[in-house]
Amino acid sequence: MRVTEFLDTPFLYGLRHLFFGAKESFYADSEASLERACKKTFNLDPGFAFSCRRMICEYPSEFYPYGDGLGCLIYRPEHPKGAFLVVPGGGYEILAIGEAAPFAKPLLQAGYIVCLAMYSTKKAAKWPAPLLDIIQAEKILLSHCPEARGQVTVMGFSAGGHLAANFAERQWAEAYHYPRPNHLILGYPVISLDLPTHKESKEFITGKDVSLIEPLSAEKHIDGSYPPTFLWRCESDPIVPTVNSDEFAESLREAGVKHEYHVYPGDGHGWGLAENTSAENWLQKAIRFVE
Repeated sequence: MRVTEFLDTPFLYGLRHLFFGAKESFYADSEASLERACKKTFNLDPGFAFSCRRMICEYPSEFYPYGDGLGCLIYRPEHPKGAFLVVPGGGYEILAIGEAAPFAKPLLQAGYIVCLAMYSTKKAAKWPAPLLDIIQAEKILLSHCPEARGQVTVMGFSAGGHLAANFAERQWAEAYHYPRPNHLILGYPVISLDLPTHKESKEFITGKDVSLIEPLSAEKHIDGSYPPTFLWRCESDPIVPTVNSDEFAESLREAGVKHEYHVYPGDGHGWGLAENTSAENWLQKAIRFVE
């Protein structure tokens, strides 16, 4: 059974339109297999879909495809005061849905347009492919939500934080001609490919090309034009060495960039919203920082 036939069965037809407000289907290729469609779209599965049902019902989204089976989901409040472009982590191997979908509701309630962006992973993740995907997501966001111009905050986690930190740099914005974000929010990010770091993220983003290590070590490319940055991590991190955030914060300080750096008690990674943890108020602090 082709994916189009499968998704047009009475139950899943309703489910599909329940979760995706736009008329466009959530896969880029109508001839794709169901397996490929699921793998290429935020690794969606029934468990994720049902857990997010209430959120999607309350806040319909629009899906805009780009790249090879990728795309972005956009949620709009009635009277937006800016936009958040959310870049989930996943070690450049997967897209961690827990660092994307749960942010739609609180950011909408705070009055922001929310764009959940997908990007290339695994063997397709070699630089600059993920950067080009986020550039495309930003282009779609600004095209369909022009009121967000000049008010875009990029928020990235873990490997997505590495991508977001690089996206905010002058060198890449000038090379690829896109507007840099107005603010940056990073949660427990991979920052450096030169210091101790997350091995898999480094291998996927560089394709083991050592010439990319220096240009993709974000702590080395901060200047006074870098966007104001809110940075947070746990006291200890079993996945991404904390020196990544420490060195980045020091680079921001030395460049005179407005920033906040928060370290929360506990040992962890991938906390996302961090509900019921020592970091559970970090998003409220970040929103105040942006405002």
